[in-house]
Amino acid sequence: MSRKIHLKIKIKTLAAEGKFIRKEENKAKASFRWLAGRAQSRAVEAEIAFNVLYNHRTDKVRKAARHSILAYGYIRGRAYRKLEEKCNEPPNWAEVYKIVKRFGGSQDPEAFRLWYTVSPVQLSEVIELEPMEAAAK
Repeated sequence: MSRKIHLKIKIKTLAAEGKFIRKEENKAKASFRWLAGRAQSRAVEAEIAFNVLYNHRTDKVRKAARHSILAYGYIRGRAYRKLEEKCNEPPNWAEVYKIVKRFGGSQDPEAFRLWYTVSPVQLSEVIELEPMEAAAK
């Protein structure tokens, strides 16, 4: 089985994990609401459980899914700007590159850096200039 398929499975697993966590969040929230007027100490425990689950889903799982999707896009040859046209916060590129190396993408860190810093228009210009620069030398 190809390493790319393993990465695809990881992405689907992270998506399912987010759904399961949300379901448990809803249970904790309902428990908190029910216990709020009855048993204050247990209501606090339910609220803490909700907050822990929510933070795990929105911080750890969401970032891991984003990094995995970017790595999958890189391995498949998709332009970064096509994967994320608008984003407010840049991803952790070291983490994305670690996933790329683990699942069999290009091992060249310079090619990876070029992938996420150059827009598709600029990339086509760079590719066209390389043969001309070699001929000029």
